[in-house]
Order: sequence, then structure tokens, then C-alpha cells
Amino acid sequence: MTLTLFYIVQCNLLNIKLKVLFVLPSKISITGSSIAVINIMIGLLENNVEVYVIATKPPKEYEIFLTRLEKKGAKLFIISSEKSGYRYWKLLASNAMEIMKKFDIPLIHLHLPKLMYFLGNDLKKMKKKIVFTVEGDPIYEVKKLGFITRWKTNRMWKKSLSYADYVCPCSNWLKDLIVKRDKVKKIFTVHNSIDIEKFQNPNKISKNELNVSEKDFVVMTAARLTLVKDIETLLKGFSLFVKKGKKNSSLIILGDGELKEKLIDMTKKLKIENLVNFVGFKNNPQDFIASADVFVMTSKYEPFGMPAAEAGCMKIPTIVSKAGGMMEIIVHGKTGFQFNIGDQNELALYLDQLYNDKEMRMNFARNANEHISSNFAPKVISQKFIKIYQELIQTSN
Repeated sequence: MTLTLFYIVQCNLLNIKLKVLFVLPSKISITGSSIAVINIMIGLLENNVEVYVIATKPPKEYEIFLTRLEKKGAKLFIISSEKSGYRYWKLLASNAMEIMKKFDIPLIHLHLPKLMYFLGNDLKKMKKKIVFTVEGDPIYEVKKLGFITRWKTNRMWKKSLSYADYVCPCSNWLKDLIVKRDKVKKIFTVHNSIDIEKFQNPNKISKNELNVSEKDFVVMTAARLTLVKDIETLLKGFSLFVKKGKKNSSLIILGDGELKEKLIDMTKKLKIENLVNFVGFKNNPQDFIASADVFVMTSKYEPFGMPAAEAGCMKIPTIVSKAGGMMEIIVHGKTGFQFNIGDQNELALYLDQLYNDKEMRMNFARNANEHISSNFAPKVISQKFIKIYQELIQTSN
């Protein structure tokens, strides 16, 4: 019997619960990376792990996330704070240290380099174990910013990696990048989990409510309107598709961003402005996505691609660019299609295939739901983290 297995059996016999602390900096909003971590917590709670959460009081529209965690059994510690910048992060860090001491929590699970930077050194002194979930590549994300920002980000990133007992990227693509560039050894891919309960039971918004005909073939995306999401390729690909005679088609774009006006102008130049609807950011994207016939993501950079997985969970055939982790979500020719980044002709071809073949859409929908439910459910993904937690706690004993 291995030491880790012995420890698991011992914990079961003594009815000892694993304890883990999370920190959610939710003062302004709850970001996509924080939602991914909330899904991890849901899975851990379903696996009988004792989850502690420190969060700052979020805006009203985001309170639903914390309420859900509380109903699942998480122990929440909500901080009201007007502090910002350095003082805000120090406040979160000091509260985390206090909670870990008070409740004898052996392990903390963090997902932001800034939290790692402020907490790492003190946690090491206390001999606490640190799991670091990585939701993106901060070095890539600041490469076009100023020298000082890039220098600070690089320093914070290097410190974060040095403090972590385990680094857990959200995709194999991201893992390979980190191993090659940063020479990290204690690293293990754990994909993001999908809130199956939420996305399999949406309050579907009808096509009529989206101002399109119920008979329309609806293509949809959900993304920030920024360069990296490459909505231009989506508009060009959709334009090529409808020019093949598919006039009873509509494109719905969920999301806001600095490129919105430019993209609206592009629809006019492409003469598809009457077929494209920019509906803005929505807190309930699942209710909109439920009305789609096809979901599309055209990103140039995507460490995981949560919306693609969520669409699959909802039985929506999905087309994605071959960017990052999305290639690990969509099984080409089985649950959807993958196309080369920026290739609007290939995108148009796959839209055309799905438009013309209803049986293919139905097969993709069924396969996608089975694939996501089997491989990305919170309870399934969290079991991988539990093994990591147990290994770390055992080595500390």
C-alpha cells in the first residue's frame, strides 16, 4: 500500500474531513477565472471536502455565486472593504492567514498570481501547502503593455510559481507552455469543470425574444469584444456562409468590449447588419445559448474555453478555432469542429455543413453533452484535486 493510499484509508477510518481554503477577490465582479474556481469548490463540497471561502462583498448581481456556495455547504467569510490597490490585497492575505490559523486548515487553493505573491512567503513560514490553479498565461496577456507592467507581472509570476507546492494549469496546452518556458516540475493538468446543473437546466430565451424567426438558423458566440477573441473572423466567416444563400440565418453576439462600434461598422461593410444582433453582456448567458443552433468561438488565445464546454453541456454543436485548450474540449468531427485560427473560409465551410445536415447537428449535440458530463463535471474534476491535496498533506506529515 502506498503512503498516499494509506493516508486516504486512515482519513476514512477516522472520519477526518479534508479542509481547504479559497480566496475570491469579488469586490468589483466575479471573473471567469473565479467562476472556474467556484465550480471546483462545488465539486469538492459534493465530495465531502470542508471548503472555507474568504470573499469581499460583491455587487448585487454577483451575489448569486456566493449564495450557491453557501447552500452547498461552504463556510463563507465575507469582508466589507473600501480599500483598493495594495491595501486591498493585503487585507485579503491577512484574513486568509487568520482563518487558516483559527480553523487549522492545512492547505490553501489559490488561482491568482497576485494572491500568491502576497500570501506565499507567510504560508511557507507556517508550513501550509499551496495549490495554484492557473487559468491563463499572464506573460502573454501583458506582452503589449509597458515595460514596468511587464516587469512587475513577470516578477509576480515567477514568485507565484516558486511558492506553489503544485501548479495546476487548466489545459495541457497551458501546462506544456509553462513547463517549456518556466521549467516547473511539480505540475499537473486539471481541466476546468462545468456547472452541469446550471447549464443543463437553463431558462431558455426563445428565438422570438432575440428578434429572430423561430425558423432561423441561429449562430451564437459569447465573448469580450477584444482583439484576442477575433470576432472579425466570425463576422467574415458568417458573411461568407450567408452569401451561399443561407439568408434565414442570424448571428447573436453576447458580450461587450472596446471593439463593439468597430464590429458594428464591419457588419455594415459586409452587408450583414440586419442578420447580426449585438445583445451585450448577460449574467445568464446559458438562457441565450440554449436558443442557438450552433455556438462558435474564434479566439486567437484561449487557455481553456469555458463557453465552448458550457455550450456542449447544453447540447449545442460547437465550432472553435484551434487555440489553446479548446482543442481539448471539442472533439473534431464528433462533438463539433475545429478550424485554423483566422480562417474565415474554413469557418464558413463548417457552418454550411451544420446548416445542411440536421442529423449531424443532433449527433454532435448528443455526443457533446455526454463528453462534457463525463469528463468535466465538478465532482469528476474535483476528485483530481482531492488526490493532490491528500498527497501534499501526507508529505507534510
